[in-house]
Amino acid sequence: MNRLIVYVIMVFSLISCEKEEPETFSTHLEGDLRIQSSADLDDPQIRSYETITGNLVIVDTYDTDDLKKLQKLKEVNGIIIKDNQSLKTLEGLEQIESLEFLEIENNPALRSLSGLENLQEISESLRIVNNDSLEGLGSLKKLTTIGNQFFLYDNFSLTNLNGLESLEGVTQLLILNNINLININSLENLSSSLDVRIDSNDSLNNFCGILNLMQADNPAMYFIARNNLYNPSLEDLKNGDCQL
Repeated sequence: MNRLIVYVIMVFSLISCEKEEPETFSTHLEGDLRIQSSADLDDPQIRSYETITGNLVIVDTYDTDDLKKLQKLKEVNGIIIKDNQSLKTLEGLEQIESLEFLEIENNPALRSLSGLENLQEISESLRIVNNDSLEGLGSLKKLTTIGNQFFLYDNFSLTNLNGLESLEGVTQLLILNNINLININSLENLSSSLDVRIDSNDSLNNFCGILNLMQADNPAMYFIARNNLYNPSLEDLKNGDCQL
């Protein structure tokens, strides 16, 4: 009997001493990833992803300040960041260099786009819409190309476009209803666009940043400025009349 007890104790001791194999998680996701809470970001599988073939959708969160737990992510098709009440920065997306599209909409606490410092190319569209606290675009300093549309709308705290100095081409540029935007000087290197519409920016009085674009020989260019503090015509800009 005593021998049996000793044997059982030895068996259990050996089992307890065995090291458990660490759990492994996939680094690749086929399809979309949807984040709706900080609990989602705490999921070790989600935190392990490096590539996502579909889109990253971050919507309707109330308890997420940043995206640091996505710091391993390197490749994703497109990103939607919408209706997040507490999100202050995009820190965690620093490894993203290219996207098909990026939508940042209705994030009332978002103060900066910090986290997008290495983004260089968007093949389709960039939408930055209704982010009341957004004070600057400085984190887009490496962005050179937007293949289709850049839509900048209803960002009340934005006073300039600093950070877009590297932008060289966008097919359609729409800057609408950013009521405290004063100038667009940071677009001075923009050399290619077919459609530029700048409307209802109540404080905008300086268009000198797009002089190079407007003075280029491009008969297909469509340009309109209206309901801004200053509303130059295309002819005005060709003649160098770019500010009040």
